[in-house]
Amino acid sequence: MGDIECDGVKCPYLAGYDFSCSADGFCQYKNSGPAVPWANAKTCKEVQQKSVKLLNGLYELDVDGDGPISPFMGYCDMVTDGGGWTLVYGSAVGDNEVPLVSNVPIVGNPLSFQHYNLNRAIKMAVAAQATESIFVRSPTVWLKASYPMFDQQLDTPNAHWHQPVTVTAAGGASAVGWLGYSNFNNAGGGDYNISKESGYTCAGGTNQGVDHHQVAYYNLNCGCLQHYLYSYSSGVLDGDAAYHVNDGLGSWTGTSGCATGKEGGSFKFYAGMR
Repeated sequence: MGDIECDGVKCPYLAGYDFSCSADGFCQYKNSGPAVPWANAKTCKEVQQKSVKLLNGLYELDVDGDGPISPFMGYCDMVTDGGGWTLVYGSAVGDNEVPLVSNVPIVGNPLSFQHYNLNRAIKMAVAAQATESIFVRSPTVWLKASYPMFDQQLDTPNAHWHQPVTVTAAGGASAVGWLGYSNFNNAGGGDYNISKESGYTCAGGTNQGVDHHQVAYYNLNCGCLQHYLYSYSSGVLDGDAAYHVNDGLGSWTGTSGCATGKEGGSFKFYAGMR
């Protein structure tokens, strides 16, 4: 718990439990009283289920219980759409950011829209316990899908996946669509997509939300069409394509067009599962 900041007097949302505010301004466990009720929780949803109303922030998570993944301090969104979201990624729209499918850990704070990423083993462990995903641009602008962000093949070489989902935006607009990823053939983007159920692109009709028209960006449609979320870079094909929105859904509005091909993204967001 040493990463949770305090005000010099008390620890936020830890009052009454065995934590104190240390001299360096962080919460510390005292080992002399009751532990927090969410001790040994696997996900942020489980933390929330074991506790009173909690704040956004860092919580200790043990995503696989007795498995090989060590407990770690993970970020939880405890507010958006009822909270309980275990965050696995954050984009700060900078160049050289790792993609959603990456295995490279990045330690920024996603709740402050800093670049952040958990490794694939943790993503798969969280996905195995989740039933839905969320992509958050602001407290009032987010997109939710009725399935986890990844399947259990995320760390398998040359894997790609498509899953039918119901997509819902903040405010209630909803549609049937597809969610998917590719951990290969994504040097120019196409590592991740949320797409309309069906439609046409400049390469023809989509199948399971995508047209697979180009191996440099496998899950990106020609013209970036039919996507609620996509990644693309028309510059150097170095695996750090930016995320954009072509087709809006209610409050989840479109962003810069496909032709821009920016290396840095067009909007800051973070993503999680519950």
